[in-house]
Amino acid sequence: ATFLDAPFTGSRDAAAVGELVYYVGGDDSALESARAVLEASSKVILHTGGVGSATYIKLATNMISAAQVEALAEALALLECGGVPLASLRDALSHNVANSGVIAAKLPLMLSGDFAPRFSVKNMLKDLRLALLSMRGTGIDLPATAATAGALMGAVQSGWGEDDFASLSRHYSYSGSLQEIQVQAHEPDASSTGVATGSFRDSKGKKKRSQASAKPWFGFFQRSKSSAS
Repeated sequence: ATFLDAPFTGSRDAAAVGELVYYVGGDDSALESARAVLEASSKVILHTGGVGSATYIKLATNMISAAQVEALAEALALLECGGVPLASLRDALSHNVANSGVIAAKLPLMLSGDFAPRFSVKNMLKDLRLALLSMRGTGIDLPATAATAGALMGAVQSGWGEDDFASLSRHYSYSGSLQEIQVQAHEPDASSTGVATGSFRDSKGKKKRSQASAKPWFGFFQRSKSSAS
């Protein structure tokens, strides 16, 4: 018997027109025996090495995609708080090396509030959790991945698990214009999430907590890791 791991990137629409990209791990002979089946729904087949290597590639690419979307959601929150039109970020990124295929695909969805699932929150969370579990016992931390997984967990808890992971931007919706920001870092303790806390005043002068300090899921995976070690 032969075995391949063959995760792919691409949507259901891409599969229907043969535009998927497969990452394939396994023997050359096994790949050749399955190539015709894979070619029916793909435009590219990448042989990544032995069995398991393709899954690692898929997890790695999704770590990058998820972190970019979380950073993009936070960047939009910064602009909104500063009174800057959010569409300005799209124009700026078109002339900036920070732009990427992920940003080009997800920023329009975040600006329009279109969160119909292309790749769901729950599926992205599943992959980030697998990535974090894969690193247990190595002595290597993945703080950006852990923080992004926490944001995805919060999205699931908010009922957005079936929505596209671009819906991470929902965590950062503000009402009113930001007039004052006072952020104070705190010393982490046994119960701390390690996230800065702070407050701001809205356009009516009412003091509010920052989004980060109001979200108990920030730092969730860091806490889980420390409690498991």
